[in-house]
This record gives sequence, C-alpha cells and structure tokens, in this order.
Amino acid sequence: MTQSIRIETERHVLGEGAAFIKLSLPVLDGGTDSALGKRLSAYTERLKKGFLHYAGTKLLAASASRGGGAPYGGGLNTVLCHQSAGVLSFYIDATVTDGNGRRIHRLPFLWSVKGGTLIKPGRMFQKRAEKKLLPLILKGIDEKAAALSLPLYSDYAAIARRRFDTERFYISPMGAVFYYQGRTLNERPEPFALPLAVHALRPLLQEGAEELLWDGGEGQ
Repeated sequence: MTQSIRIETERHVLGEGAAFIKLSLPVLDGGTDSALGKRLSAYTERLKKGFLHYAGTKLLAASASRGGGAPYGGGLNTVLCHQSAGVLSFYIDATVTDGNGRRIHRLPFLWSVKGGTLIKPGRMFQKRAEKKLLPLILKGIDEKAAALSLPLYSDYAAIARRRFDTERFYISPMGAVFYYQGRTLNERPEPFALPLAVHALRPLLQEGAEELLWDGGEGQ
C-alpha cells in the first residue's frame, strides 16, 4: 500500500522582524514507521536546520547592515511531482530575498519507496544518453521561449550545452522534467523547466527504469 505524503508549513520570524522564513516540507503519513518515512524525516530536518542557520546568520546580518527598509525573507517550498509504488519524486525550492534581489535554487529528490533511499536520477539513463537528450532539450528551450515570449541570453545554446546535467530532473506522471537553475539561460530568477514525455525518454532509459518510475508505463 502506497503511503500518502503531505506538506507541513511552519513560519519563523528572526531578529524582531528583520527576516521572515517560511518552511514547507514533506511529511509521510505514518511518520517514521517505514524506512522511507524515517529517512525522509531525518533528511528534511537537516535541511531545515541548515536553512535556518543560514537565515539566522547571513540573512540577518545583511538585513541589519542596510539600516531599515522592508524585511528580508526566505524559505523552503516543496512541490510534490509524482508518487508511484516504486518512487517518490518532489523538488524543493530554496528561496532568498535580500538586497541582491530574489534568488531560487531548486533541489530535486527521487526516493525509493521500498528502500527509503535517495536514487541518483542520472542512473536511470543509459551511458551517453546526455548526447541524445541535448537536442531535445535545446528544442524545448526554443519552443518555450517562443511560446512565452521569454528573452534568452545571446549565447544561451552554448550555456545550455555546457550546463546540462542528467542529475537535474524530477518525475511527473507524464515523463521527466529537466531544468536549469534561475539566471542560467536568462535574467529570470525562476528555474527554467523543460518537460519530456515518457515516449521520448524510453530509448534512453536503463532496463527496468520505466517500470520503476511510472509503474510499467503509466502516463504514456
């Protein structure tokens, strides 16, 4: 039976209102009864402590040094992407707003439901799959930029080739979503996400990967 997952949110006010922090992190129903629940809880707790330590030092110091103005802020925001009998996929956006503007760093997570361990996403692909994925990624960038009228850096294609990483993706019910961190391909702080359908990925996947990720082809 698949355990359900929910997002729990907590808020922190630091330095008498100098910085506001919002943490929305995943919690598995049943708590730490399963291997996945236990390890997920421990992992997110470390992540939360690390972010609060950062906010309580660098973010507060930056806020104090400017001498007034709107409070700085930050947070961890979880987005659930896909859950099957074999895997749990979500990403967490670590966001900071300070004197340098708004910055977002996306962290993808792919967990084994049975083993309660993190799966390296790149291991789902065959060797040298990156070379075959890149044309699909570049096409996706062009199509998304045209559809949404998004400006791109003049050398975006070279940057995209150089910065592409098969570890940087998460699973959706329809396929996989690769992404570039914000301000990599243009000036926007939001990550640049590029979905690819299961049928496009199928020739590049390791044996058994499709069944593990999508329960034998779900979302084709």
